[in-house]
Amino acid sequence: MNNTRKTKGFTLIELLVVIAIIGVLVALLLPAIQAAREAANRAQCSNNLKQIGLALHNFHSTHQRCPAGIRDPFWTSYAATSVEDIENIANQSFFTVLLPFLEQESLYDDLRSWLDNAVSKSFAAPSTANSKYYAVPGKAGVNPNNGEYITHVVDASGVALRSPYSYPLPGLLCPSDSRSSYHDSLTQAGGGTVPPGRTNYLGCRGDAGAYSGYQQNPPATNWNGRVRGVMTNGQDFKYSATATGTFLIDFSAITDGLSNTIYVSETATKQSDGDRNIRSTAAERSLGYNKPPSDCTALTTGMIYSTAVSNCFPKGSAWGYGIAARALFQTALPPNGPSCVGHTDGNGYVTASSQHPGGVNAVFCDGAVRFVASDVNPGNQSGYLGQGQPGANATNPVMFTGPSTFGVWGAMGSIAGGEPESL
Repeated sequence: MNNTRKTKGFTLIELLVVIAIIGVLVALLLPAIQAAREAANRAQCSNNLKQIGLALHNFHSTHQRCPAGIRDPFWTSYAATSVEDIENIANQSFFTVLLPFLEQESLYDDLRSWLDNAVSKSFAAPSTANSKYYAVPGKAGVNPNNGEYITHVVDASGVALRSPYSYPLPGLLCPSDSRSSYHDSLTQAGGGTVPPGRTNYLGCRGDAGAYSGYQQNPPATNWNGRVRGVMTNGQDFKYSATATGTFLIDFSAITDGLSNTIYVSETATKQSDGDRNIRSTAAERSLGYNKPPSDCTALTTGMIYSTAVSNCFPKGSAWGYGIAARALFQTALPPNGPSCVGHTDGNGYVTASSQHPGGVNAVFCDGAVRFVASDVNPGNQSGYLGQGQPGANATNPVMFTGPSTFGVWGAMGSIAGGEPESL
């Protein structure tokens, strides 16, 4: 009688077949998993914008006006020791006045206390270990534009105090942007540096590449600072050689329609120290107000800036800083296109961008959040604003009040261009 026992098991061929099947299943499932993850991230991003839109509406209901994109009267009312200090305080972004409406009341109180101390100490530069030095966005040497860092403050007992501007705000970060939440924590007493909190959301200044800073003296021409979007320049900005005053608006000024006008959209943030991607950085190149967007596009090679660009600024690098690419953008170049800004004055074009495939989310002035495709009609990219239209010329294009030169995308940025374009 034969008692030989046969061992049951997989043959090599069967094992290879199983591995191959598993590989095929993973290959089929992985894109679906990634797509599901991105859909969830995009939904969270859309919800963030919805909350920002709600905060903007609550601000309007409370103060009967829209917040200024820069130089809001909330900050220009502070006493200061010099024009430079006034400018530094006033350079804060619209997010700083929006904090109480974003459930950040304690941070808003800290920020106001911080500014009170800054003014009372006359912004004294640090000279000893116990120096009380309060860094404000824009202050020389601690400008987020230069190295992205804010100096810590050390109180009289040597305890390091953290700048309110350095706190990351989760509601201002899009989960699709893997680097937007990057942050160095304050770990040591006695000083040091920490990056300012980033933002993936920028306020819309319309389709004009207007100057975004403070003009101390009457400008030589009357177009400095004029914007066509909802994020205006605020108090004490001079629009002509003879006139000064406040340029604040409420919803009644948006005659193109609240549902047709973008309030806030997205930006990708810097991914690495050497990042030159057009979505996440802006080329240092002051184009002037009468230059077409195509001049900026000419500085790119594919999705990066060409070697003609020596420096690239991070976009969305500081939620508290209102200059140029940090918290504001224009609807001149189409979504996910390049950006070009001057080093100090912020003129040029900052473009909405994101890590979402195919376009950007935007909250409109009526509070609705919609997705805008990258291939939205950008109009005449080779012309300056208003080119060929009555009242516009090459030396004074920003004062043009007619329809946007930059198609549907440009029209959605202007508040009163007479072109109620919609998607």
